[in-house]
Amino acid sequence: MSPQEALAYKREILVSHPNQLSQVQIERLGMHPARTKAELDKVYARLRQEFQAQQAADRARFEKERKEEEEAQKKAGKQTAS
Repeated sequence: MSPQEALAYKREILVSHPNQLSQVQIERLGMHPARTKAELDKVYARLRQEFQAQQAADRARFEKERKEEEEAQKKAGKQTAS
């Protein structure tokens, strides 16, 4: 695969799968030296897996912070009611 074909395939991946990678990962994919479709698919799968793991961690952190905030508000409400 020529460099131009590799670049076109990278674009195809990104267009057909929007919002599957972060902006940093999109840049990493664009700069990656992989030249075959199999290599690019493997890199894309790894980056997508990293992105999904990061999103899951972010959701868990957000949920934990939300619960802590709710508990703090409940405690504050009980203290003012007493």
